[in-house]
Amino acid sequence: RGPLGLSEWRADRDERQTAMNWLSERLAETVDADAIFAGDFNAPLESRALDAATRGLRDAFMERGHGFGATKQTRFFGVAIDHIFLGPAFGCREVHVAPRGRSDHHPLVADLSWTPSRASRHSPDRARRTPDLLRAGSRASPSEG
Repeated sequence: RGPLGLSEWRADRDERQTAMNWLSERLAETVDADAIFAGDFNAPLESRALDAATRGLRDAFMERGHGFGATKQTRFFGVAIDHIFLGPAFGCREVHVAPRGRSDHHPLVADLSWTPSRASRHSPDRARRTPDLLRAGSRASPSEG
C-alpha cells in the first residue's frame, strides 16, 4: 500500500476512467442535440474521464451558475462533482446549488429551455421519416418484427 492510500486512489481513478471511456462510446452512438446528461459523476469538470464522456455538451453551471458550484462538502472544502450537461437544443436560464436533503450531495437545480433541432429524434421532420414502431416507443425487439 502506498502512502495515504495512493495505490487505492490510483485503482479507483483507473476504474473511473475505464467506465467513462465506455460511457463516452455509448453516448457518441446515441446522443443527439436533445441530450441532457446529468448526475453524480464524482469528478470535477477538469477530470480527463469526464471530459471524454461529455465532449460536445455544455456544463449548465459553467454557463449560468454563480460561485463555485460545490455539490459535495469534504472535510476542508467543497467540490463540484455533480453536473448537468446539455446538448445544443437546450438553453439554460439559471442553475443553482440547492440545500442538501438526505444525501451527502447538494442537488443542482436548473431552469432549462428546449428548442428541438432538425437533427433531433424529436423534431417534426424526423418524426415523419421514423417508422411507426419506433415513433410509438414500442419495446419490441428487432427479432420480433
